Amino acid sequence: MKRWQISAAVWLYDLLALFRNVHAHRLLSRRGVLQREPLIRDHDLKGGAVYWDAQCDDARLTLANVRSAHQHGAWCASYVRVTALEKAGGRVRGAELEDVLAGTRFMVRSHVVVNATGPWSDRVRRLDDPAAPPLLRPTKGAHIAVLRQRVGNAGAVTLTSPIDGRVMFVLPWGETTIVGTTDTDYDGSPDDVRADGDDITYLLRSANAVFPNARLQRGDIIAAWAGLRPLLGDGPANASAVPREHKIVESASGLITIAGGKLTTYRSMAAQLVNLVARKLRRLDGRRLPARAATDTEPLPGGDVADLEALARELEKEGIPSGAADHLVHTYGGEATAVANLAADDPALAGPLIAGGPWLRAEVVHHARREMALTVGDVLVRRLHLFHAHPTRGFGVARTVAGLLSRELGWDDTAAALAAESYVAELTRPAP
Repeated sequence: MKRWQISAAVWLYDLLALFRNVHAHRLLSRRGVLQREPLIRDHDLKGGAVYWDAQCDDARLTLANVRSAHQHGAWCASYVRVTALEKAGGRVRGAELEDVLAGTRFMVRSHVVVNATGPWSDRVRRLDDPAAPPLLRPTKGAHIAVLRQRVGNAGAVTLTSPIDGRVMFVLPWGETTIVGTTDTDYDGSPDDVRADGDDITYLLRSANAVFPNARLQRGDIIAAWAGLRPLLGDGPANASAVPREHKIVESASGLITIAGGKLTTYRSMAAQLVNLVARKLRRLDGRRLPARAATDTEPLPGGDVADLEALARELEKEGIPSGAADHLVHTYGGEATAVANLAADDPALAGPLIAGGPWLRAEVVHHARREMALTVGDVLVRRLHLFHAHPTRGFGVARTVAGLLSRELGWDDTAAALAAESYVAELTRPAP
């Protein structure tokens, strides 16, 4: 990119933040870039810029929203699949659901049924109308994680891939560096999305071109994964240029579908959808419209602490090691004290899950009791992120985690062993 393009981009970025970002951007000379990132490729380097952005644990943000909804009266269930929609008088009035873990099916019924299933949206719409045209154009984003010392990035780096010019990121995440992302059309099942060989080659080549001393190879990869962006289908040919807008549609039989959008607009999307449903319910049975939800200012679970560093030091005074204390408060916020209390009540839970790591055994119990964890993968992938952050990907502690979960979930020894084996089998399953 030319310097004027970088300058225009960061000015626009600050403008979109209404100049209320953490700090204003700052343009850097070639020397300034190399002072910050000495291992970045210096050939043809003209300069750069520093701008400020937020980092988010998307899995834990999703979980926090589910827990907040439950606190406000919602019924929440994981590992549940929609197998059919029930109609009465030509209107969708419920759904047949399958408990994937137990293998049982049951019905739920309601006046209004909402389809908010992301990349599965079109699949659910076709349960209502097999001829429903697709709303989505799913695109795949793949990532790899490597040890941070292999790349040598000091901070987060935004770059353009020399392969196709796509904007990418090299991001620090604890002791690892995450390289991503791709943006390619995907026409398979959302259940089978994986980072394939082409994705991995692209990411390695792109990272090595910008950090030439890294010389990353496949053997350096700790973890590789991919997700789908449920983008709307009426966009430009280039997948990266498809707008991240959303749309709410209602079928002839009354099924309401919300599709598209992005993480940063999730709450405004939800508010628009909930207001629509409230108005429909009022027309159906005359119930009063609810008061405006205050969840835009209400902290999510764990978000009610003002000073994380002060809380970490308090946990140290209670006997939690410094590294573990920092990990707990940056993972659980105000709920770090709940984990620490478990460790204090049971010395067996105060020990590390992995020798030398900040993760405590007490966290697994916390996940089962407060965070709806039902599988070993729930803990190691979506809550602790050992799959992404540790060279072993958590394989070595799968049985330990299964044992801790078994006491909370009532598993016998056979079920615990199967749970550990299922985790290893799932994460070593080759891409389709």
